[in-house]
Amino acid sequence: MKKCKRIIATLMVAMMVALCGHQNLVLAQSASSIVITAQPQKYVGKAGEINYFEVSATGTGLTYQWEMSKNGGSTWEKMTSSFSGYNTNRVGVTMKSERNGWKFRCVVTDKNGNKATSNVATIIIITNEDWELPIM
Repeated sequence: MKKCKRIIATLMVAMMVALCGHQNLVLAQSASSIVITAQPQKYVGKAGEINYFEVSATGTGLTYQWEMSKNGGSTWEKMTSSFSGYNTNRVGVTMKSERNGWKFRCVVTDKNGNKATSNVATIIIITNEDWELPIM
């Protein structure tokens, strides 16, 4: 399908050159817009579990890069291959008590280099004491 679109675009340019009688046409490249249709959700649970943060988006030629902040969102760093799916729309994070309060977001880029950043999702680790029901 991509190849057909390129051929059609090439033929259209050739027709325009033939009709206009010059080759100095300036073609505007349309920017594809990215729309994030589903945002990652916060995690509230126990340490030791694996949570998957997920984002859905529409656009052409999308790539994904998850980022994390260990300081409340003041600075962000790209996640690496130590996190499963760090460069897909779904990243897996093992919940650890030291990750309590960490924040995660995804930067989505289209084929033209346009970027959109998801909402932030936060990890909230609940300790074993918090899971126990009060004695009545």
